[in-house]
Amino acid sequence: DTVANEFGIESEFVQRIVYLLLILIIALIAGIVFKKILTPLLKRLVHHTSFKIDDYIFKDDIYKILSRLVPAFIVSVLLPSCFDSDETNSMLYIICTRGISTYIVFLIATFIGKLLTFTADYYKSTQPDNHYLDVVTQFAKLIIYFIAFIVIISVIINKNPATLIAGLGAAATIL
Repeated sequence: DTVANEFGIESEFVQRIVYLLLILIIALIAGIVFKKILTPLLKRLVHHTSFKIDDYIFKDDIYKILSRLVPAFIVSVLLPSCFDSDETNSMLYIICTRGISTYIVFLIATFIGKLLTFTADYYKSTQPDNHYLDVVTQFAKLIIYFIAFIVIISVIINKNPATLIAGLGAAATIL
């Protein structure tokens, strides 16, 4: 407390940083537990089912994304407890919440894209003469990533995604 005061830093700011570091440590531990303990259990469970589609869908990329989502959700849930209700307008809180929300949207879009790819791989293995499946999958992924981009921009600038889409529609009309 006195060291922080000597450098002109408020003790409350130092306390917030310590809380944030604790939240990050908890989230990292949860991510490691998911990756090292739950992922092997889920892999064994999926591998021993009689269904073949789950072998295609639940590949290593999916588990990597899930092991990154777990800490992100934990940080997202615990972050508001680090700040008082009157501090939710502080720059540190805004940067942290928008950053973690952006990361979660990115991971969810990546997760959905991988699921689409792996599902298409399964159906290509069962129906090899279906040539349109790749086109449909790529188009669906393009739409997902476009929506994710709009949501990420809306999170960063703190606007409603529908407002951004309406603005894009108006701009397209003018052009």
